[in-house]
Amino acid sequence: MQELLMSEKIYNSVNKTSRDFEIFLNGKVIPLNSKVIGEKDDEIFLKDIVKNNAIVLRYSDLHCNICIDTMINNLINVSNDIGNENIILLITSQDTNYIPLLTKRKRVSFLIYKLTDELDKLFTDIDLPYYLMIEKSNTNMRINSVFVPLKENQHLTHRYLQNIIREYFR
Repeated sequence: MQELLMSEKIYNSVNKTSRDFEIFLNGKVIPLNSKVIGEKDDEIFLKDIVKNNAIVLRYSDLHCNICIDTMINNLINVSNDIGNENIILLITSQDTNYIPLLTKRKRVSFLIYKLTDELDKLFTDIDLPYYLMIEKSNTNMRINSVFVPLKENQHLTHRYLQNIIREYFR
């Protein structure tokens, strides 16, 4: 019984921290001169990649592999509704071959970029992968709809993605 109570306390603590982070990041403006790093170590303006709205999976290759695979598979499952050009993986990785390996191993056809130091500070690494939306207008780009999935509540992730499709891509 005590193990169950301890497990529930840890879950509630992680859940609260995740929700606090979502609130903190929502609404942040992304500078228009922000760059990401492509597969060939070339720097590209993020504003040139995001055409209108884009859903982003932000993670590090050091995060839980099962969590990352699950979240990528979730995006694969909704890619017909969103469009591969509107799905971006923003990653932190020291492995120079990570992007080619990912595209080959998972057959991912999404846009995949490494974060520059500047964007790594904005898209904070919280030791968990998370989703967010980048909304682009003529004058700025803004982070919205941040969501940190918890593996214990997969149905919430499904509901989140369905809401994203309805809100941004229909």
